[in-house]
Amino acid sequence: MSQILLKNNIKKFRRSNILCIGDIILDEYIYGTAERISPEAPVPILLESNKSCQLGGVGNVARNISAVGGNAHILSVIGHDLISKSILDLIKREKNISSTFVKLRDYSAPVKKRYVSNKTQLLRVDNENIHYMKLNIKEKLLKKFKKIAKYFDVIIVSDYGKGFFDRDILSSILKYGKKNGLSTLVDPKRDDFSFYYDAFMITPNKNELSLVFGKKFRNKNEIIKAGKETLTKYNLNYLLVTLSEEGMILFKSNGHTKFLTTAKEVYDVSGAGDTVIAFVALGLSVNLGIEKCIKLANIAAGIVVGKSGTAVLSNKDIKK
Repeated sequence: MSQILLKNNIKKFRRSNILCIGDIILDEYIYGTAERISPEAPVPILLESNKSCQLGGVGNVARNISAVGGNAHILSVIGHDLISKSILDLIKREKNISSTFVKLRDYSAPVKKRYVSNKTQLLRVDNENIHYMKLNIKEKLLKKFKKIAKYFDVIIVSDYGKGFFDRDILSSILKYGKKNGLSTLVDPKRDDFSFYYDAFMITPNKNELSLVFGKKFRNKNEIIKAGKETLTKYNLNYLLVTLSEEGMILFKSNGHTKFLTTAKEVYDVSGAGDTVIAFVALGLSVNLGIEKCIKLANIAAGIVVGKSGTAVLSNKDIKK
């Protein structure tokens, strides 16, 4: 049933215009084979065969939208370094992704390097600077945001904790969305959800929700109790908690709905949260009801977790 819903709405996504705001990252993959252990330390030696780069962070959210024909616009910061140049080159290759950047002179864009042998990730190395946001940069960002926001159906806030967002920026974006009737969806990475007060929806996974409450949940009843409390406390229209192989739970003012996972095989959960929030936004942008939006996101994520790396759903996947 969910697959039919996805196929029936795929053409409608061409009308979607979604603003994606947040940390943009370069995802770099170094592939090879590891058949020997180093004589210098008890670690494998990776014999490199090839490498590839993809848009990560908010860029991966935009890729998910673009891959099924939707139009995504990225609002972020960028530098003049080689990583930033690679990110800009990758955006140029995408048909349906446009961008607005605040360019910073002494800024180096974050990069995640993943070393992979026979589809198994051996190591991830991150390079980032998260202490760059200053008052003048905030003012430029919010000025650009207010100038372009009126042209979009839905706003996605991708908070990866890489320095882009602070309370002022988040508050300005969420208040604007509330005031102007725009659905603002947030993928959170903080252990304080008060930063996301007044969001239309936030989409934490189970671990992220447990950090907010300072404890591990022992069963679904505890998750449901925490979800209801979160919805009310932070004045949200909806809360979507993703539970990996256990599916998702949507919390709303009149109760909650459980969605079982559609994944046939869980291979790599990298970027699954990006897929979820992208497809909820796509559904909202074409005026689907909220539960249909979650069903769309659920089937899309179920396909993506069966792929390697920060993968996206393609039209070929849907035809299959």
